Formats: sequence, C-alpha cells, structure tokens
Amino acid sequence: MKAYQDRHKSYADVKRKPLGFNVGDMMYLKIAPWKHMLWFGMKGKLVSRYIGPLEVVKRIGLVAYKLALPPHLANIHDAFHVFFITKS
Repeated sequence: MKAYQDRHKSYADVKRKPLGFNVGDMMYLKIAPWKHMLWFGMKGKLVSRYIGPLEVVKRIGLVAYKLALPPHLANIHDAFHVFFITKS
C-alpha cells in the first residue's frame, strides 16, 4: 500500500508547480466568476477574463494575497486566492 501511495504521489507532483508571489509583483486578476457583476459594458465573448496588471500589496497566509484594486472596483474585497491571480 505504501509503495502505491508513493508512486501515485510522484505522478501527482510532476504536474504541480509552486505558487508563490512576492510583494510588489504585478498580477492579473481573473474575473470570470464575477462576470455577471463586472461586464464593463461588453457582452458575450468580448468580455475580458482578466483585469490588471495589479500590484500585490500583502501576502495573507499560504494561498491568499491582497491586491491593490483600482477605484472602480471598490465594491470587491481585495484579498484573493492564488487560483484567481496569474503572473503578468
């Protein structure tokens, strides 16, 4: 059983990449989950999937980051999981 678990872990680790960003890095924020809320006047396929680049202000825990958002996005919380940000 232990040999099977080790082999499976080695297969899974090949596809993993370390997700870590530094304070001051410029990132793009994925807005697809909030598409119905942030249309920016466009519809359908023309809606942008990412906004930015935005600066990383602070690291919160292992997988959360605080971003400096523009004023027109003041109604959104400024802490995001690494799933929603991508390197510029």
